[in-house]
Amino acid sequence: MSLDHQALAELCDLVSVATACGPAVEWTNARLPDWESRLVEDGFLLSVAPTGSPEDVRVLLVSHVDEIGGYALGEHPEGGCRAATIGAPPEAYGGRSLQAMDWRDPTGASLRPLEARVVGDDLVIQASDLRPYETVFTYSEPTRIEDDWIHGKAIDPRLTAYAVVEAARRLADPAVAVMLVFAEECSMHAAEKGAAYARRHLPGLRLVANCDVPGLANIEGWGLEQCGIRITERGRLMDPHAALSLHAELRAAGVDIALGASRTGSQTSLFIPQCRAVSLALPAEEAHVTPTRAYLPALETLIEGLMALPDTSAAR
Repeated sequence: MSLDHQALAELCDLVSVATACGPAVEWTNARLPDWESRLVEDGFLLSVAPTGSPEDVRVLLVSHVDEIGGYALGEHPEGGCRAATIGAPPEAYGGRSLQAMDWRDPTGASLRPLEARVVGDDLVIQASDLRPYETVFTYSEPTRIEDDWIHGKAIDPRLTAYAVVEAARRLADPAVAVMLVFAEECSMHAAEKGAAYARRHLPGLRLVANCDVPGLANIEGWGLEQCGIRITERGRLMDPHAALSLHAELRAAGVDIALGASRTGSQTSLFIPQCRAVSLALPAEEAHVTPTRAYLPALETLIEGLMALPDTSAAR
């Protein structure tokens, strides 16, 4: 099967900042229409295949969906509101094309343009119906797909969010479920909720595959045109025996996946106390920079690797 470029671009273009992830939830439910969904506000979306139940799940595919951006704080003396930024300094947002959304908007119906300027050490934002502490914002730059490359905002993490949903959709296996964690760029609490839920409600879980999109400079062991398994995140071991065994089995099955390490971390370690947990990464050219680009054949390889997981020894 080939990538659905339209669906992928839609996912990258939508707004989901911090835990304001209603549009990402709506996209996922449309992509998995008959799946059983469990939504935990400020936490995650868990989707289980329609022919199965949580007790059947052996493999959990995880990604986060929040992007860099920010949210409104209190009013600024010169008008507008001060902003808390996520993932990039104030200078990265000032003067750029931005868009705002209400935090509790489930569909993105409240999207409107937003202006930002740097005043001293503050980022000051202005938009219609700007509500302190209730408005989030991010970039407004449409995705472009040219040849084998995707360019745009929210490459991190939407490429791996697409990958886990697409792999599960193609498999339609009751042993495989998807968890989209809402926040990682600004907080690990959402992923902690997801890990706690998995411990309580997925008793048969054997393997968690957490997928993320680091910048190429933070990856050691492969280049921009591959995806890989990270044996470490920020110097911390991520179930190395499981990672090495899984890498060998996937390579033997014909999946061209690399093996390496990462200078940055993600939410993988939160799932390790329950079962085997491996860290998969698809690099973007730069991290937390918009626009950036990533290689689409590497995304296809990642999906191929995720689809092979149920037949590996790590999942049994």
